[in-house]
Amino acid sequence: MSEAVTPPARCRQAIILAAGEGKRLRPLTEAVPKCLVRVGDETMLDRILHALGEIGVEEVVVVTGHLHDVLRTHVEGTPRPFNVEYVHNERYDETNNVYSLWLARERLRPPFVLAESDLVFDPVALEPLAVPDRMAVARWTPVMDGTVVEVDPGGTVTRLILKRDQRPDQDLAATWKTVNLYSFSERTWQAAYRPALDKAVAAGELQDYYEASLGELINAGMVTLEAVDFSAERWMEVDDLTDLARAEEQFSPPQPLGPAPS
Repeated sequence: MSEAVTPPARCRQAIILAAGEGKRLRPLTEAVPKCLVRVGDETMLDRILHALGEIGVEEVVVVTGHLHDVLRTHVEGTPRPFNVEYVHNERYDETNNVYSLWLARERLRPPFVLAESDLVFDPVALEPLAVPDRMAVARWTPVMDGTVVEVDPGGTVTRLILKRDQRPDQDLAATWKTVNLYSFSERTWQAAYRPALDKAVAAGELQDYYEASLGELINAGMVTLEAVDFSAERWMEVDDLTDLARAEEQFSPPQPLGPAPS
């Protein structure tokens, strides 16, 4: 008789990276952090927090930066089904998200979910990320921009290609766009990813993306992540006002129908 396979522990913690200034969303981000820009009737951050609560997360670590006090006041003004802790990146205006993630390293207790704070998605789409060592991806299309990955027939991410490493003539048709949602196990975090972040920060690579360190590990076969296909899901990464308009169109609640003509 075969032995029962123990399912992996579900993620009970999450980290949200929310330190950026959101310059491409000005003037909206002059008074509020980027993640507090509203899509429809809800801020992007509240949407993410709601989704995390739906998958049973018990603690959320938010890395803050731009307008830190405004963000904290907003989060603490609404009851949450989990504890929220904060790590403040005082150097948010001169560093990138690799430094924000590194600053939170002592607060992270894997398995955990990692989310960027400028995402909008349906809460149900997050459920597969409750299992560690997964990466949300969507089939690449010409309107997409940024980091892409290659996925083998078994659903394993085999290569990560940052935008800066993509050749102008490179055919990306067979790749997948990263959605900026991940989950990590204790083994992946402690044995591989955290040491890689330590190395990057020690080398002064504070302007880099956390994906750069992760990509080195994936490309070297040191970290294995399973792809979660978001292609059929509603999701948006909101970088600028054009993205925001598209997100508003997708996620604003439907308007009530007017009275029938007499």
